[in-house]
Parts: sequence; structure tokens; C-alpha cells
Amino acid sequence: MSKDTRFNAIINEIVRNPAQDFSVPRLAAITNMSERHFSRLFTDKIGLSPGRFVEELRVEHACDLIQQSDLPIKSIYATAGFSNAEHMRRAFRRVKGVSPSDYQIKFGCRSPRS
Repeated sequence: MSKDTRFNAIINEIVRNPAQDFSVPRLAAITNMSERHFSRLFTDKIGLSPGRFVEELRVEHACDLIQQSDLPIKSIYATAGFSNAEHMRRAFRRVKGVSPSDYQIKFGCRSPRS
């Protein structure tokens, strides 16, 4: 199995299940690589560190939930894979430049709820 195939399979799994444990140690174990080697190869191939890649996908998943579900923002964090609401808020600020509630006001289809 080539490295590209392993990375493609991992990326597909992260996209399908963003709330799962996708820590570097787990991803490295799946690919039978050391954590350092995995991180370096992943970053070279994808252009983002594994942690940043997972965070960005989780933020996008949260955005979809904000736009398409009736869940309050404070309930979305776990579904999107964040450890708590504050973790999601900080990730939103890094990736989108706004808080989840500001994102909901700008792009959501309903009034904001926290």
C-alpha cells in the first residue's frame, strides 16, 4: 500500500467521521509510522499539519450543522468533534475569524441560540 493511499483513506475517514479520535498518535499507529514521520509526510502531502487539517474539517462540519440543523450551538461542539464549546469557539476564530454565534447570525437560517 502506498503512502498516498494510506493518506487518502485517513482523509476520507476524517471527512466521514470528524468527531472520532484523530490524534497524531492514533493516525500514526494506523499508518504504522512514527508520530514525527507521519506528521512530516502528512504536512508535506496535504499542506497542513494533521491537527490543523482535523480542526478545519471539524469547523466545516460545525458550520454545516449550524446552517442545516436545529441544534443550539452549545450542543454542536460534541457532534463536530470538539472537546467542549470553548474549544469549538477558539477553533472557529482561528479558521473562520468569527465566533460560532457570529457565523450563525451571518450564515445561519434562523435566529442565534447559544
